[in-house]
Amino acid sequence: MNLQHLRYFSAIARCGTLSRAARELHVAQPALSATLAKIEEEVGVKLFDRVRGRLILNEKGKIFLEGALGICEDYDRMLEKIGQLAHRESNELTIGILDMGFPQQFILDFLTANPGIQINTNLIYQSADQEFESFHCDLLIMPGPVEMKGVECRLIHSDPLFLTMSRTHPLAGRETIALQDLNGVDLILLGANSYYGRLINELLTKNKIVPASRCSSTERQLRQLLEKRQGVCVTIPDIWNAMPDASGLIHIPIDTTVHRQCCFVYSAKRSLSPLAVSFIDYICNLYP
Repeated sequence: MNLQHLRYFSAIARCGTLSRAARELHVAQPALSATLAKIEEEVGVKLFDRVRGRLILNEKGKIFLEGALGICEDYDRMLEKIGQLAHRESNELTIGILDMGFPQQFILDFLTANPGIQINTNLIYQSADQEFESFHCDLLIMPGPVEMKGVECRLIHSDPLFLTMSRTHPLAGRETIALQDLNGVDLILLGANSYYGRLINELLTKNKIVPASRCSSTERQLRQLLEKRQGVCVTIPDIWNAMPDASGLIHIPIDTTVHRQCCFVYSAKRSLSPLAVSFIDYICNLYP
């Protein structure tokens, strides 16, 4: 006996005749009659009394119908809950952001264009050399190149590096700045403990650049620190384009082949959801 048999039995009890139940169920009457016979054979008793061409539930049949309806209702509720969960999961996306320069306004724009979608974001400061699964997210947005194992990447964009400073800084009159010009300057690092900050530190170390001093900052503090300390900061367009009231600052390209990449990173072990694919395409299409 299966769930379909129970639904057939419920329809027969409701309709009172095999012919009417067969029409409602869109099945042949002989097939429905055979199903009823099989049910009664398996149960071991007659469940209907035959009265003047109608099928009337007897006491045993009423007990069986109550159980059959309960089983069908429980099954339908289970499917509904699973469907609701699947719908919610298909409309939710969890994103970990290790890239301080990524403009989160893009996420807000995506949500505006796709009402009903929920995106959970988490700005992550932990080390990026962990297993992807330890971040507990669907996607990571992080600077590249990416060396994590068991992941796939899609490049969002690749930016040249700039040096941001006040207009009164001694280096402000140049068209380009070489990395070696950072020797002996006061250097401000955005999120020194973030992956972006560590990327800049690695760049300086690799090229044997020794600033006179270093301090860490957030984007909010950057403008004030640059003006007060006469320092400089290695930045990218995404960072200084998002700065409020940044008219007192200038941004000069660093004359180097080094580019900072921004990538989507996701697990190679499981397929991306349609929502994740849609989000990735949306963000990547914003960049030339």
